[in-house]
Amino acid sequence: MKDTAPVKIPRYEQIATDIAAKIAEKEYNVGERLYTRSTLASQYQVSAETARRAIAILADMGIVVATKGSGVEILSVEKAVEYVRRYQYAYT
Repeated sequence: MKDTAPVKIPRYEQIATDIAAKIAEKEYNVGERLYTRSTLASQYQVSAETARRAIAILADMGIVVATKGSGVEILSVEKAVEYVRRYQYAYT
């Protein structure tokens, strides 16, 4: 019999998806800067490392670029939409 226990999604993936969804919904615009990693960590009530991992996922996808001391800049709404769709498909 197949185990149907729910998949536990890492917090950093949840945060990355939340940020990508906000970009996809145009709450954030291309060229706009998000908060620094430490501010994001505080906002999501996670460690700085967890926030860094979430931003790294988005950076790897070409959705944002993180610059030390300058925060995180939005690069692509289209890639954010694609990421959210793939995430939803993978976990539904």
